[in-house]
Amino acid sequence: MKRLLILVLVFLFLCPMSVQAIDMDNDGSIRENPYGDSKLPSCYEGVEYADCYIPYKSTCADIGGFATSASNAAHQVSTGGGTAMSLVVQNSKVGTTIMRETSYSYAAGKGWKLVRMSNPSNFSVTTDDISMNVISDANGNQYYMTAVQPFFFRHDKAGQGGFPANESGGFGQILDVILTDGTCIHFVCFDINAAQHTNGVDNSGAGAFDYVYVNSKLNYSQYNNLFSTQNGNFLEIFGEGNAATVNFRNKYNIGTDEGKNQIAYYRMYGTYLKDSPKRADGVGTEVSFSYGNVNISSSGGTNGEDGDETMTFKLPKEEELVGMPEKSKLMDGTVTINAVDRGSLNSKEQFDVSNLADDLATNTAWKFAENARVAVCFVGMFLIFYSVFLILASLFDTVNTFIEVSMVGVFTMGMLEYSPEAVGREITGVLDKSKLIKVSIVLVGVGLLLVSGGLFTWLSRFVIFVWDIII
Repeated sequence: MKRLLILVLVFLFLCPMSVQAIDMDNDGSIRENPYGDSKLPSCYEGVEYADCYIPYKSTCADIGGFATSASNAAHQVSTGGGTAMSLVVQNSKVGTTIMRETSYSYAAGKGWKLVRMSNPSNFSVTTDDISMNVISDANGNQYYMTAVQPFFFRHDKAGQGGFPANESGGFGQILDVILTDGTCIHFVCFDINAAQHTNGVDNSGAGAFDYVYVNSKLNYSQYNNLFSTQNGNFLEIFGEGNAATVNFRNKYNIGTDEGKNQIAYYRMYGTYLKDSPKRADGVGTEVSFSYGNVNISSSGGTNGEDGDETMTFKLPKEEELVGMPEKSKLMDGTVTINAVDRGSLNSKEQFDVSNLADDLATNTAWKFAENARVAVCFVGMFLIFYSVFLILASLFDTVNTFIEVSMVGVFTMGMLEYSPEAVGREITGVLDKSKLIKVSIVLVGVGLLLVSGGLFTWLSRFVIFVWDIII
């Protein structure tokens, strides 16, 4: 009986520790309708919500509508202007790029949109340990702040149940950003991104106040206005300094690589910061919490191969044809290199390319200098050895009485002859002992000067001096 009671107590102790997996019905595929209800527990009691499904398996290039070029209006040129989306961002998974809009301190100093959100006395703002601005409502609930794209205001509940009819009424609206590992991050909409700054928009008539983007083809019209046409981001956070974006990404392990988190849902609530809604039990007042273990199931989407604006006919793959031999594995794992011009690179990439070009030019200059130094040393060594052989040839000619040949003549190609007897200066073409010693000293001296590098140093200085005068 005693053992039975112990087993019962152990069972009762272990049962509460078991964790129930939460079903997440978004596997990142393309959906015909990207809005719906994920059935994930709500973070706020008695508040309506609408879920926006993110195609996180797709890249910005897959979705399309991104900026391929940009031009500036007259008075915007001094700001640096818009640019085309970089190749790196094009190939990043949707939503993994995070940008910083500004800091709350700057926005508050400008009185920026505070009136549209709430009475400032209803909330307080602090900065957390990762430099993110944290805003707290009257109940002490904490939120991060972000700008929101127009896509997230176009769900089926727009204009009903406390939801704004469109993005213009979204200032101060509460939303959750839910990651693929079940992390739920609480946000307040502090700004709305202009539609002409998002993907898929033809803003050729944007007017003189703004940048004019030329966008690529939008492959899926249901994802119009989903991300920044230039930077590819949804989230545009508020924090003190640009380090806030890096710290935020690291804290929540967000990235495009395998093993990183992606954004699975935006959950838009029909309530605002000024309402200070009551959070559900277990959610807490912090800026984020976890739903626990997550089981990701199919969302009923497609594999992303066919957009709604592409042809419905698709050629079968070669290995799918009847009677074809097994597909060769030779090309598996190969990576296609897409060559781009500098105009399609962002400022950091252009800076890196410029540094690389400078390094290559410096290496080329050093190679030329080293080759020149080797050539000069070779000439010096030649002069030294030539003087040695000239002396040996003169010794041979002195003792040679049996062969009618002049070794000095051979070494000088017939230009000089050697005479052991002294000859006057007026006699040319004949070397005596005195002249031979003088010639040898000059040859060895010049040769040593060339080998030691002293002459090369003076030559280099002379070339640089002349070059500076010419330039």
